[in-house]
Amino acid sequence: IAKAESDAKADAEAEALAAEKARAEAQAAAEAKAEAERLKAERLRSEAEEERARKLREDAARRQEEADERARRNGAEADEAEERSWEATIKSGWDAWRKMGGSDRRARLKSAARRAEG
Repeated sequence: IAKAESDAKADAEAEALAAEKARAEAQAAAEAKAEAERLKAERLRSEAEEERARKLREDAARRQEEADERARRNGAEADEAEERSWEATIKSGWDAWRKMGGSDRRARLKSAARRAEG
């Protein structure tokens, strides 16, 4: 009877160990699966952040190019406006000179004489 009891006890302990081992393996598998899911979610989140950052960089570059183009256009328009202003000033000066009785030929001779002196 004692041997049967010890055999039954040993069998029960072996079954308990096998059940504990199976439970530990199942828990380890569940933890590994959860870790794999967490890593996958982290990778997807990282990829989404990289995509957002890329789009933001592209948008910023496009906005900068548009701003540069506007600045170039505005600069060119400002230069043209300044040139037109100078031309208008020179023309009004010549018109005033002619109204006072001056001639283009006489003005050219005077400026040539000043250049020769200086």
